[in-house]
Amino acid sequence: MDVSDWTNIKAIASGWYHTVGLKEDGTVVVGGYFTEKVSDWTNIKAIAAGWTHIVGLKEDGTVVAVGYNRDGQLDVSGWTNIKAIAAGVYHTLGLKEDGTVVAVGYNYFGQLNVLDWTNIRQPSCIIEYTALPEFISTLPGISPQVLTSLVSKAKSAIASFENWNTGAAINKLNALLNEITAQSGKKIDADTAATLTKYVQNLIIYIQSNK
Repeated sequence: MDVSDWTNIKAIASGWYHTVGLKEDGTVVVGGYFTEKVSDWTNIKAIAAGWTHIVGLKEDGTVVAVGYNRDGQLDVSGWTNIKAIAAGVYHTLGLKEDGTVVAVGYNYFGQLNVLDWTNIRQPSCIIEYTALPEFISTLPGISPQVLTSLVSKAKSAIASFENWNTGAAINKLNALLNEITAQSGKKIDADTAATLTKYVQNLIIYIQSNK
C-alpha cells in the first residue's frame, strides 16, 4: 500500500490488512482496508490497530472503532474516561483515568480478564499466535537441540497460518505436540512440556475457530 502522500502524521499503527496514520489535526488516514470507515473521525488523539480492526481514542476520553466485529472487539461505544488504548488480534483494551482497564473481544485465552487490574500505566496487546516461538524460547528445561527444533516448527506453523493455510498450520502444530510428548521427561522438563502442550493445544483451537 502506498502512503507516500501522507503528511503531518504524528502517530502510526499497522494491522493485518491496513496501515493507519493519525494526523496532527486529529483526523485519521488508512492505507488498505477500512479507508472509508474512518473518513469522518475527528478529534482523535491516539490510534491502535488489531488484525482486522482500527481503534481511535478521542480527546473527550471516548473511543471509536471500525472493522470486523465477530468477537465484539468493536463494542467500545460505552467507554468513557479512557486515556490510552491498545488492540490485539481480536480484542481491544482501554486504560481508564483511574488506572483500571476495560476490554472487549475474543477471550479464549483470558485476554479480557482485567477487571481486577488497578494502577495500570499503559495497556498493551500481544498478537497471541505470533508469540509462540518467543514463548518457547523463554521456557526452562529444554535442551538446545530440541529448542531449535521446536522453535523452527512453531515458526513454520505460524507462516502457514498467515498464508491462510490453516490445515498445514494445524498439522505442523500437531507435529510440534508429538515432539513435545516424545521428549517430555527426557530433553524437555516434564512441567515445561505440560505448560507448552496446553499453549499449543489452545493455539490449535484458536486456529480451528478462525478457518
